[in-house]
Amino acid sequence: MLYEQEQLKLLKSVFNYGYQQKNEHLFFCPICPVPHHKPKLSVNLKKNKFHCWICNAGGESVYYLIKRFGKFSQQQEWLSYTNEKDVSEFNILRDKRTEKETVKTKVELPEEYISLSFVDYNKPSFLEIIKARNYLLHERNLTEIDIIKWRIGVCLDGFYKNRLLFPSYDCSGELNYFISRGYDKKTFPTYLLPNIDKDIVFNDFDIDWSRDIVLSEGIFDVVVINGNGIPLLGSSIRENSILFNKLVLSDGDIYLALDEDAYKKQIKIVKMFLEYGKDVYFVNTFGYKDVGNMTKKEFQKRKDESVKITFRNYNKLSFGVLF
Repeated sequence: MLYEQEQLKLLKSVFNYGYQQKNEHLFFCPICPVPHHKPKLSVNLKKNKFHCWICNAGGESVYYLIKRFGKFSQQQEWLSYTNEKDVSEFNILRDKRTEKETVKTKVELPEEYISLSFVDYNKPSFLEIIKARNYLLHERNLTEIDIIKWRIGVCLDGFYKNRLLFPSYDCSGELNYFISRGYDKKTFPTYLLPNIDKDIVFNDFDIDWSRDIVLSEGIFDVVVINGNGIPLLGSSIRENSILFNKLVLSDGDIYLALDEDAYKKQIKIVKMFLEYGKDVYFVNTFGYKDVGNMTKKEFQKRKDESVKITFRNYNKLSFGVLF
């Protein structure tokens, strides 16, 4: 490219430059919601393309970056080196994560959803509602307050028949997800999840981001945690997920309380948070199938005894000799 050196010099004046790798120049990405500690924004001037390996932002015109982050004089200078007239003429692949938040699928609870906070004994279905409540109160050791706090409901008909429903609300109070779980051993599969994007913060509406936050796997784990707990809806977390970014920006410490069989995954998650300068504590859940099988008192004891992980003792955690 005729003006490649001039373009590179201009890019360096706009962005924090890292280094060159073959035909690509690596910059610190200005699009990432949380700045990464390494230059991950790859710019190929010969192909006139860019791509961030963290937030997945990318496009077929480097001018998009100058247009968005540069001064007017820098935009004009860039255009003088190319035949480009305006960024709108190019197929820009914008930050996929931002698009995903902007274009959301409308989430609605099934019309069969019935709250378990109140039992109407005049309805013919009240016996089935009592059965669902007994599962929560006696088999899972929840309280009436837990049922109200987690807005637990049940479906007695429809696609989610004979399943408990745990709705989730975003920071604005809008429904963004729900979990359904069978309360009868005959119900298969045990969990039936909606076909909705899982890149959410479960019940963000209830989270105090200024306090310590506990991460666990499932919904019953979080109920046992009894305050400022978030289920991962699995046993892993992506570095470019909404949840990870909010956790990195939060003021409190992170407590990891995953199942014993997810130990190796937990180690990777610990390292991710350490690299972003977060204080991470490892809650020992050994001896239990999952946190949901603990009592609230036992979990609190384990949390109080949890070990703070640093780069010094991280190797001990890796070799399983921390406890």
